[in-house]
Amino acid sequence: MSGPPVVVGVDGSSSALAAVAWAARACVLHDAPLRLVHAYTLPTRGYPEVISSARELRSAMYDQGRMWLSQAVAVARSEAPDVPVEHDLRMEHPTPVLIEESTRAREVVVGVARAGRVHRSAGGLNGRGAVSSR
Repeated sequence: MSGPPVVVGVDGSSSALAAVAWAARACVLHDAPLRLVHAYTLPTRGYPEVISSARELRSAMYDQGRMWLSQAVAVARSEAPDVPVEHDLRMEHPTPVLIEESTRAREVVVGVARAGRVHRSAGGLNGRGAVSSR
């Protein structure tokens, strides 16, 4: 497979996993690799009683991102076993990450967020911001 990858924003939601499955099938049609990206920022407030230190919070969010990417890789491989899959975990604001990824991508795919999902406001991928900035 050659050419620019299809990039998928991964945030652990079922809609993100559906986007991964769709993108993996698109990669087969377009002979393109798949790139899975999870980006996050640390919340500045709201978690003091749950996590006692910034280091523990960074570690927990990193581990969660790795788990979400692992799940996404499994979905991609089950949909399109021959498609090369790479993934990237970045502690950066999601919107600029998706915009940057779009400059080298065949296309960028994100799931549709449902209203009321608190974790998105705490640093999950923000596809709406990326699309409106393009």
